[in-house]
Amino acid sequence: MKVIGIHSFRRGVGKSTLAANLAYLQAVAGRRVILMDVNLHSPALDVFFKLNCPSEAPTLNDYLSGNSSILDPICDPIPGLPLHIIPASNRTKDMIAALRPPWNISLILDGINALAARLHPDYIVLDMAAGLHEESLLCMSACNLILQVLRADAQNYHGTAIMVDVARRLEVEPCLILNDAPNDLELPIIRDRLEQAYECQVAALFPHSDQLMALGASGGLFAAMNPDSELTHKFKALADSL
Repeated sequence: MKVIGIHSFRRGVGKSTLAANLAYLQAVAGRRVILMDVNLHSPALDVFFKLNCPSEAPTLNDYLSGNSSILDPICDPIPGLPLHIIPASNRTKDMIAALRPPWNISLILDGINALAARLHPDYIVLDMAAGLHEESLLCMSACNLILQVLRADAQNYHGTAIMVDVARRLEVEPCLILNDAPNDLELPIIRDRLEQAYECQVAALFPHSDQLMALGASGGLFAAMNPDSELTHKFKALADSL
């Protein structure tokens, strides 16, 4: 089993879009995948998978608060696909409570171990909250691999340098994902520069996609709705390389 954390220093770089499509394509390829929304301040997986859970349905927040087991919030959004989702609560009161969590965030580690023992997944994918804080450090320490998502601007470059250094201090392998790159960039040159600057692999470079941006208004999985697009093939190549 491999635990993959998908993280970014700044918000709004497409981290959750990548997490959802990557987990979906891994499952389409026959791999057993658990996708966990540990972005408690701004959960998104319910939008991508259009989860219609009852308002009283348990979420990851309930597990972290000691009110459920880690298995209770599991959803199977696509019949026949070996993909399990553990959503975070999208209730306003729960997101506000997450700003000062009353739970022991180290329960994430216990939950990962319990999921591995019960469900035997090939991958557990963590859609992490952006930024550097206690929760991100703990989630990173539970991972075998961190996919650090960034865009091509100075603030992202600086923040990514910090997070790559943090991952190495935690003895976790970092890889870079350049997302939403302007179409006039020479991507092979950018790949070489990033790998030299950060001394780590660039796992994928995704150019800007108007088609993907248009989907954001209604939600849904880009790879499921556009299986033959060039961007979906790039997502799949990344999924197959992990």
